[in-house]
Amino acid sequence: MNFGPESISRSGLFFRLLRWRLRYYAAATLKLLLRRWQTWLFASLIFSPASMPLAVQIQAAGTPVRKIVEGGSASYSVAAWLTMSLVAVAWTAVQADALRGGAPWGYLRTLPGIAGLETALDFALLLVADLILMLPFVAYGIALAISGGAVSQNAGLALALAVQWPLLQQLVLRGSPAAAIVAATSLFAVLALCSELGHIVAPVLFVAGPLAALRLRDRGTWGTLLKSGSAWQGSRIGERLPPVLNLATIAILALTQWSQLPTRLALVAYVGALTWFGTAWEAIGFQPHVAAGLLLAGLVPVIFQVAGLELTLRAERSPMCPLLAALGIGEGIQLTADLLVLIGGFCLLGVAPIGTLYPLAGVRVFLIVPVGGVAVGLLSLFYAKADGTRFLPKLAVAVAFWLAVWWAVFDY
Repeated sequence: MNFGPESISRSGLFFRLLRWRLRYYAAATLKLLLRRWQTWLFASLIFSPASMPLAVQIQAAGTPVRKIVEGGSASYSVAAWLTMSLVAVAWTAVQADALRGGAPWGYLRTLPGIAGLETALDFALLLVADLILMLPFVAYGIALAISGGAVSQNAGLALALAVQWPLLQQLVLRGSPAAAIVAATSLFAVLALCSELGHIVAPVLFVAGPLAALRLRDRGTWGTLLKSGSAWQGSRIGERLPPVLNLATIAILALTQWSQLPTRLALVAYVGALTWFGTAWEAIGFQPHVAAGLLLAGLVPVIFQVAGLELTLRAERSPMCPLLAALGIGEGIQLTADLLVLIGGFCLLGVAPIGTLYPLAGVRVFLIVPVGGVAVGLLSLFYAKADGTRFLPKLAVAVAFWLAVWWAVFDY
């Protein structure tokens, strides 16, 4: 393909590049989807309650946007905005290379006339990639159209709010600190909507923030901060500590490298979304038993992802295996260290969403933590000793976890 500016108009060049970026993104994300199809399958089953009428599903999906746009509770609006922002950034982080165009784009952008189109291409691609994230806004628009309320004003505010996330994602994707400007002005706009003058102040902030960020986006990047190496700079392995504790420390360092933090952010954002759902299900309109069932099922992908980190730990430790064998440190000790880290990680991640179920079942909800820890341990052993791509063992653990928790905590 000839991209030379002398042979094609600027608009023609833009659409050719966009077509190429879309094809590259589709190919790269299809590979990711094939690798993660089991998690996506569970997620699709979890968040598609067939027993709910379609109209109720649309209303429930659009509730966070409606409450932000129409104002009211500042705490709810901020929590919803923060959750949606974290999900948007995490969505970008886990597929950053595919969204950037990979190594081929690194070469293409050096050609004349192409680098200047990068921002517009990123934004256009994100509008396509973010379709699933835009579902709450689409649901709110449908609900507005059905109700026949203040469509023009509220729909305009919802549209302005929806545009903030692709802009934020584009700046994060390119490592620009100007992303903080978009995030800050968007948050202030959400808070302003909870006041009497919100419908006047918020549109100004929604426009001013992105304009200021786009002017400042080339002033520097976070690249110098996100360099290779562990986030735990200066940590030392204890010479007198038992080998299992030293190996656990090494495992934590391996999982908290700067290069891997964007991927970990996706998991944290998902847990944040679960926690928000645990506090907002009643306002959205779910029945208690439905909300409890959905939240428990929502913990299954967390178990899968945390246990799957065993593969990362084994890959990071493989160069050390000859040395560990020479020191008499067998696979049993190595696996014990991994289990300490992974089960501890699940307990830290799970305590917040699990705690939101306290009003429904009292102190018994915290039985979910050890039961989930056992599930993580079983799956980690499976990843360490068997073929991790097999589906039925994972399905068995997921079903056993859900049934055990429901029987022990909620069946009374």
